Amino acid sequence: MYKHRLCAALNSWMLATKRAVVLDFLFYLYICTNMKINTSITQLSALAQTTRLETFRLLVKRGEAGLPAGEIASKLNVNVTTLSRHLAVMENAGLLTRERCARQIIYRVAFGAVRGLFTFLLEDCCASDPRIMTNACKPEAVTSGGFTSEIRN
Repeated sequence: MYKHRLCAALNSWMLATKRAVVLDFLFYLYICTNMKINTSITQLSALAQTTRLETFRLLVKRGEAGLPAGEIASKLNVNVTTLSRHLAVMENAGLLTRERCARQIIYRVAFGAVRGLFTFLLEDCCASDPRIMTNACKPEAVTSGGFTSEIRN
């Protein structure tokens, strides 16, 4: 009798543990998905303003070299104080990084974050149907930088 009760208790414990693990996993997936959505919304919102979008595009053209804030302001004909706030918004969204170099702060595009945003936006493109999916829609095109000219413009 004792052995039967022990087995029953052990069995119910294992079922509860499995259920807890499955629930933890489902909660993890829910959190990850919401984090991706929230991060993407933040990043897209950061680019949804004329000066920030122009700044972002200028920094993309400069690549890994980046530009100091003063030079960005002069190229875009923007007040340095105003530009500083725009740069902070994009940096907080994870789109830019900054590095202090002597008395200047050099801003660069965080290309990994941008690739992550594009991958998230295109991961379910065309319902993943290879018959209608163009090369530009495939996640490999995003990570390898293989955008077509239609997408760039």
